[in-house]
Amino acid sequence: MYKIYHLENTEVNIIDKLIEIYQLPLEFIIGPDEGVGWDSDYIYNTDTDENLWLEDGIDYILEAVNADDREIFQSNLEDWEQVEFLRLAAELGVTTETIWKDKDLRLNMPKWQKRIELPLEGVGRNGERYKLVAERCHTMPGHDEIDIVVEDQYGAVIQDIVRVEPAVKAWTTSPVEHEDKMTSVKVYSDEKDEDYTYIYDIKVYDGAEEKTNN
Repeated sequence: MYKIYHLENTEVNIIDKLIEIYQLPLEFIIGPDEGVGWDSDYIYNTDTDENLWLEDGIDYILEAVNADDREIFQSNLEDWEQVEFLRLAAELGVTTETIWKDKDLRLNMPKWQKRIELPLEGVGRNGERYKLVAERCHTMPGHDEIDIVVEDQYGAVIQDIVRVEPAVKAWTTSPVEHEDKMTSVKVYSDEKDEDYTYIYDIKVYDGAEEKTNN
């Protein structure tokens, strides 16, 4: 499932600061960029003339941060800036660490996702290990969804399982318009079909509505 990432100004400033401190051949680019067909923010590698997914660019920066046991990182950034960068890396799945400077990196992930991972039993044909992942994804302005997917041990999405989202009234508006008290559930029950096989619109149970009839 395709996810769109747009960073806050604070996050962008920290990334630019790290690029300057470590003198990395990188440039942060704000998406969407019709010239290269990128909807998300991304990072440009000036050495290789290559556009990097945001995750790959943050991973590149994190390697530099970790190269000296984070000495430069800690001496040049305030504690809150360190936590903010590592929180972003955790959001994007670049690092699995959860604590830094006695701060829980998982507490401030409101924009995109808080991942829940459950291991799946059994090994794939070529030794792959799979896990069931639930995460919050931002897909359109004003519209988030909860996706449940199967990932392999490298974090690649192998199979969509369920998408749950507020029912949409109109996709043509920005932000997206939603139906009142309605949810939409798309089920991907055929493992050989990449499209969803069933869709259910489920109204939210509201006990107060029943009481008005008395």
